[in-house]
Amino acid sequence: MCTSSVRQDGALPLRMSRARKIVSIAELSGFNLIITTPSAHDEDYYRAAGATHVIDHRTTSYASIAAVVKDSEITKGPVGIILNAM
Repeated sequence: MCTSSVRQDGALPLRMSRARKIVSIAELSGFNLIITTPSAHDEDYYRAAGATHVIDHRTTSYASIAAVVKDSEITKGPVGIILNAM
């Protein structure tokens, strides 16, 4: 669990981006597969929040992300929740 994103009182820092908050909440909620689509420049930022996989949206079109996830065998079954935090 990524505890560096959570304050001692359990709250998420206000200056944290909306997308990173969602990744942290997903991890804290027990999701064990969290796929994000930031640029490669922000990969470490999202992995620190709890992302298990990062797909660079600058080199992979949004239209092909589902195929990339399926073809790479990141998931072994259907994806239960998809959230666009933009």
